Amino acid sequence: MNSQIKNLALTLLLLPTAAHAAKKPDPADYTITVHVIGSANRSAIQHLEVVIDGKTMELCSTVGYGGLLALGDYKAKYINMAPKTHATYDYWNRYEIYFPSDGAIRDYDEIAIGAPPPSNDAPGISPSTTTP
Repeated sequence: MNSQIKNLALTLLLLPTAAHAAKKPDPADYTITVHVIGSANRSAIQHLEVVIDGKTMELCSTVGYGGLLALGDYKAKYINMAPKTHATYDYWNRYEIYFPSDGAIRDYDEIAIGAPPPSNDAPGISPSTTTP
């Protein structure tokens, strides 16, 4: 009996994933233009420097993908990820990018807006040699 409950729980957990994978995206739902101007792969996570509605931001993939995303324009839709009780000054943005060549979709979270401060892994930044 215990294994039947575990199997049922596993099936219920996987149903939304299977339904999402089986559903073909409608290209008309992807109305936002994402202009990719930079692409990096850090530990199998894609980091994209993009321009959306004239605003520069960084997106990162929600799951690992090998390689870099080709620069250019892609279509996306906005997905609100904000918890119900979030502060209005915090952003919780996700973009689902549609790839018409094969109908694939990928989710990317917005992790930086504007001109973020340089990180230790940025080219030319070496904390051990930087002086104030």
